[in-house]
Amino acid sequence: MNSRIFISIAAYRDPELLPTVRDALANARNPERLTFGICWQRAATDDGLREFAADPRFRIFDVPYAESRGVCWARHKIQQLLGDEDFYFQIDSHTRFAESWDEQLLTMFRDLGDDQAVIGSYPPSYKPGFDGYLNDRNPNRMTISRFHPDGNVCLEPKGVINFEQLSRAFPARFVSGGFMFASARLPRKVPYDPLFYFSGEEIGYTVRAFTHGFNLYNPHRAVIWHYYTRQGSLRHWDDHQQAPRSQEPARRLRQLLGQADEGVDLGPYSLGTTRSLADYRNWAGVDVSRKMIHRQAREGGIPPHDPDDEAGWRCDMKRHELVLQWAEARLVLPDDVTFVAVMVDDQHRTNLFRRDFPGTSILEQGGRLPCEFECDRRSRPANLVVWAHSHSAGWEQRCRAVFGASWETVSAVPRWSPPLHSPSRMLFDFKWPEWTIHPFVSTSGGGTHEKSLDQRPAP
Repeated sequence: MNSRIFISIAAYRDPELLPTVRDALANARNPERLTFGICWQRAATDDGLREFAADPRFRIFDVPYAESRGVCWARHKIQQLLGDEDFYFQIDSHTRFAESWDEQLLTMFRDLGDDQAVIGSYPPSYKPGFDGYLNDRNPNRMTISRFHPDGNVCLEPKGVINFEQLSRAFPARFVSGGFMFASARLPRKVPYDPLFYFSGEEIGYTVRAFTHGFNLYNPHRAVIWHYYTRQGSLRHWDDHQQAPRSQEPARRLRQLLGQADEGVDLGPYSLGTTRSLADYRNWAGVDVSRKMIHRQAREGGIPPHDPDDEAGWRCDMKRHELVLQWAEARLVLPDDVTFVAVMVDDQHRTNLFRRDFPGTSILEQGGRLPCEFECDRRSRPANLVVWAHSHSAGWEQRCRAVFGASWETVSAVPRWSPPLHSPSRMLFDFKWPEWTIHPFVSTSGGGTHEKSLDQRPAP
């Protein structure tokens, strides 16, 4: 079959756009059957796509970067460029490709025998100038670790174990914004919501695709690679620092996921009617409305989860609410700061909570950040981490405050050791965390023992 593939690329002032396009063409089995839809959000001096200006395979929405409204808006614009192509392949503008990637994806899709299949995940990584990524053939699957306070979920890549033994793609819980391959019916039936920004893009599109009757799959082979760190590259929020602070995308996400009635009319960007959120809960083991994750989903098992394992919704989970404080007068940010991440890690330095503050917006917090999260009861909040990112240096030096191993009461002061730092890089002078609302250690009954804070009834 002479199937044609429409490649969607949202590119924001990205120097990797041209290398991405060139690599896609160079490694395609049939480059003449490709169409590129690109939302090129660029500066006036950027002429990186000049060599393809007269190529009929390219449909380019050229927009000054100052007029851009974010990645979901850009993907929405690209979907309007879709013609009569057979397949839709959504990627980011910093991607590398395996040899005959187009034929590999078409074969992967056809082997499933499922016209409603959506194949994708977080790709393995590459770094410009280094070819070693070609040796990393291990594909990833997407797993969930927790819900964020705004209703979004934290999704993470995990390598597929024994992938060499797999003969086809296998069931998934989520779609990836940077790797999504499906019939061109997908974007026609489930268009991107242009009023989403960045946070919530993937879980929002996941439940919309699923409830419209599409079936989700992880790839069993590495077909593309993604540049994650992008040191020195500009992001949309670097130039549009007010955009991430808008509450409209978060309100739309909560309305979509059934977490709250925000009074938002989602119109054509609502859920489908083929399946319900309850069907997604039963498939994925993720209750997006109640912000609950089943044990099987948290452990990364292949869906669907066991419907008879109702205890798995509550076991091994503990809820924490705390207030982090720092001496604001000691806060020193790099001149070209892009964002500051405030995180809580457990005793194994696995992340339990993270919030990113674009630009200098952390200064608006007044040295105080309430946070809440759930984690496995075998984990405990152990480290407070503050980590700035800048244009010039990428990730700056981490500042870490170490909590004590246990508390006898909620007001007890944890043991603390100062973070490693050089004086020029020190960002915070930490105060003790102020633990609030719920204790997570009980001293009743003659000894210290752990106590679950999740008192919600089982579903």
